[in-house]
Amino acid sequence: MVEAPRRRPRPATPPCWTGSPRAAFRADDLRQPTLRIDHAAGQPLAEERDIPGTHAHQQVMVKPKLVARDSTASY
Repeated sequence: MVEAPRRRPRPATPPCWTGSPRAAFRADDLRQPTLRIDHAAGQPLAEERDIPGTHAHQQVMVKPKLVARDSTASY
């Protein structure tokens, strides 16, 4: 009797994974309005900074300042 080939274990999913690609997009959509508002207010979302001792750049997320939301706007 021939032994069935063993299945390889599934690769570990990254910790940021929310389940399905669609769910990941939905999670992004929930975060998007605040980013959109901050961007519309002219606040940069990321800064490029030099990494000392190298020629590389690092993108650093800037903490968005609180912006009053317009209750009549459609998000």
